[in-house]
Amino acid sequence: MALSADPDVRPYTYADLESFPDDHLRREIIDGVLMVNRSPVPRHQKAVLNICFHREA
Repeated sequence: MALSADPDVRPYTYADLESFPDDHLRREIIDGVLMVNRSPVPRHQKAVLNICFHREA
């Protein structure tokens, strides 16, 4: 994603976030800037859960 140097471009809002399609991309707004990432794959989720489980043991 490229950031605009145009000062007339307004920051993203929660309403903008709700208007995006459900296309399995993870979107978040940080200080008015839209951040877009792929959703984690199941293998990654499983690894995170294993790490958390072993940290608590």
